[in-house]
Amino acid sequence: LLLQGSWPALERYLSSAQLLVIDSPDQVRTQAVALGRGTKRVFAILALLVVLLVFNITPAPIACFLCACLTVITGVVRLPQIYRGIDWNTVLLIGAMIAPARAMEKSGAAEMIGNQIVNLLGDFGPIAVLVGLFMAATLITQFISNTSTALVMMPIAFAAAGDMAVSALPMVMSVAMGASASFLTPFANGVSLMVYGPGGYKFGDFWRLGLVVLIWTLIVTVIVTPLYWPFH
Repeated sequence: LLLQGSWPALERYLSSAQLLVIDSPDQVRTQAVALGRGTKRVFAILALLVVLLVFNITPAPIACFLCACLTVITGVVRLPQIYRGIDWNTVLLIGAMIAPARAMEKSGAAEMIGNQIVNLLGDFGPIAVLVGLFMAATLITQFISNTSTALVMMPIAFAAAGDMAVSALPMVMSVAMGASASFLTPFANGVSLMVYGPGGYKFGDFWRLGLVVLIWTLIVTVIVTPLYWPFH
């Protein structure tokens, strides 16, 4: 049950031995923050951001930058507060990965990885190639965006299906799943980058936890994909 009420009422009714309290009122009270003077302006700016993104009025980076500027212009936050809130480790991390990611795309290294895996596994049947495409897409997507990975790997998936005279749909789905499995590094996943600094994560946290999710994703993909999208 999710309960709402005054602090005295919560303390009185939650003291019953028949209830198991997950978060005690005292603990919640210390974590609660009262709404400040700029609350209405923040909600208005947030609503504007949602409208800009939902109706695709402007690109997402421009919409976010515009609303961030509005928080300063309206006096909700000051520039020194923004400077203190920036996680410079994440900024440097993003900047340092731009060059390697662009190099993988422009040099053809990503395509070469995919081709080599398909050539090595082609003789072992479509399941082996499906696994290889998944692993190749997974390897590449740890360093570049999932969209770029899919663009690089999709032609390879179609070519592999054509060479083996099987349906391209399971190969394409394997690439799509592999390109989305950017669990081992915080580079290519925007959500991981957002929580990297504020969450106090270390680089090693991602591969230790992400490896379990990655293996499970691979197992599900290999089992389920041929069932819904047969090779023949």
